[in-house]
Amino acid sequence: MLAGFIASVPEYDKIVLRCNDTLEGLKDASELEVWHEHESGPMSKHIWAPEIHYFFGKWYIYYAGGEMEDIWKIRPYVLECQGNDPMTEDQYLVMIENRVCTRCLLRDMIDADTSMIEKYKSALKQSDMVNDDEYERRLAICTACDKLNEGTCMACGCYVELRAAAQISHCPRKKW
Repeated sequence: MLAGFIASVPEYDKIVLRCNDTLEGLKDASELEVWHEHESGPMSKHIWAPEIHYFFGKWYIYYAGGEMEDIWKIRPYVLECQGNDPMTEDQYLVMIENRVCTRCLLRDMIDADTSMIEKYKSALKQSDMVNDDEYERRLAICTACDKLNEGTCMACGCYVELRAAAQISHCPRKKW
């Protein structure tokens, strides 16, 4: 496990990480570029909002990216670190790259990897989860919402199937 502070630094064309023992030291820490925008197509413009998370023994970087040909066609993507140290070069893989189903949940998409959702839900304590009926009610509301895009809430950027599972979570548009 990484000790110290880690930060993602967006420059809109790449994702870089910095690591230091102190928060103040991050500003002068050396950078590691872990991913660079594509020349065209998905992930070729407006690379931004990276977040780094440690789930189930692996590091993940969630970020948004657009397309050179349609710069406002912005979608969420995930990089998975293949090693234990996120500050090691050449070990990141793009996990979610080609989603094409608007107004769908991830579980409804043919090529979607829903294992992340199942892992997240299984890690929640039973007392922290909504019951199955409430979960399905929330997802039905999300599916009918104009902000749902390829399993992602465009109002807040979450995967709705993750947010809907936890009792403490609420719809950013106050629909549930």
